[in-house]
Amino acid sequence: MKNNILYLGVVGECFLVDLHQVLYIQADDHYSHIHYGNGLHFMVPFGLSRLEKAIERQMGEDSMFRRIGRKYIVNLDRVFHINVPRQSLQYFDSNGNVQTLTLPKPLLQGLVEYIRLRHPGFVLTPSTEFEEFTPPHKHIQHPFLKTGFLLFQGLSAGSQRHCRGPQRQHRKLLLCP
Repeated sequence: MKNNILYLGVVGECFLVDLHQVLYIQADDHYSHIHYGNGLHFMVPFGLSRLEKAIERQMGEDSMFRRIGRKYIVNLDRVFHINVPRQSLQYFDSNGNVQTLTLPKPLLQGLVEYIRLRHPGFVLTPSTEFEEFTPPHKHIQHPFLKTGFLLFQGLSAGSQRHCRGPQRQHRKLLLCP
């Protein structure tokens, strides 16, 4: 089992980063902001490339973290939806709330391709054939959209869900692992 605590040290300071709590890391010049799922975020005096190497050393090649462009390292274990046309990456925080990062389309396309190659059971279905889902209650947010790709983690390739189209016909959506 790999240790989930990343130890970062500079003269007179030591940062202990719980990698399982990290949602994403954002670059800020020669510093980085580490964002936890509970809303806490803090700055460390290390650039993103140094953090990326430290995480890879700590977690190994099959790490749940992925560098996305110049500005972000994302914890893929928290991501549940990537929408390339709307340029959004959605993830759950520790309270179960949906949070969104806005990223350029080429970066998101590269991330979808990376996930597709990494998971052999990946099912990629352009969601333009599905209509927008209307949740039963106005307070429920659901990631079924008219455009983009439906990406769910933690479900088997055979999992199915129903959604209603304009004629209220039930359609089955195949979800990726």
